[in-house]
Amino acid sequence: MNIRNKYIVWSVFIIVGLLLFIVGGKIDSQFWQDVVRGVAGALFISGTFSVLHSAIERKEEEAYLTRLFSISSSVKDSGLLDIMTDSKDYSFKSVLHDAVHFTAIMNDGRTWVLQHYADLKIRLNTNGSTTNFYLVDPDGPFIPALARKTNYDENRLREKIRESVANLKQLYADSEKKGTMTISYLKNYPTQSLYFADNRVIVSPYQIACGRNTVPAYVYSSESGRETIGAFLARDLRNVQAESRMIWNNGNEMRGE
Repeated sequence: MNIRNKYIVWSVFIIVGLLLFIVGGKIDSQFWQDVVRGVAGALFISGTFSVLHSAIERKEEEAYLTRLFSISSSVKDSGLLDIMTDSKDYSFKSVLHDAVHFTAIMNDGRTWVLQHYADLKIRLNTNGSTTNFYLVDPDGPFIPALARKTNYDENRLREKIRESVANLKQLYADSEKKGTMTISYLKNYPTQSLYFADNRVIVSPYQIACGRNTVPAYVYSSESGRETIGAFLARDLRNVQAESRMIWNNGNEMRGE
């Protein structure tokens, strides 16, 4: 029974209850007067409380739906596509295989590059693919702070970055070189790992405290023409590209490495 029909039934209960109250007052027999008024009271109270309860429920339901719609609208406006509580659960395989343009911004990137070495090689064997890596400058001013935060020795952190660069160069050398690849050093240090793949951005934030912990991953749309979080990150990427120092480009060492 829909809510409209329920209201009709409850209204009938209330009206019949009131009528029985009136009729009961005209009955001479005390016994039957009490019976009729008892039935009248039951119908009136049942109908009244049902209407009130339904009204309260409906108001709460409308409030819930309003909150739910508001959250849904906010998610849509942000461009959020997916969330994972553990960034390690995100699979880059399809992204690395299918995206035409891919850019990664990371601290040292050594572990990530080794984990995705085979998929990156497939990528570089794909005609027209572009791949760009941005890493913390091992000779930059942020190494001491980053080393303290990640509980690494400064020299070891520098080694990890250079190992990542060496692995990427070897990756390119072992590939068919159908795609392009560049390596750059950041002017600053990233506050989160960012992976740009065509019209989406995968974001893995860094924790504030020292050490390592499980961190989430967020996937945003970065389609142009929409003011989303992904679009903001895409604009920031352009600024990063402008201020970073490229050290290697498709097998060629750049001056100033």
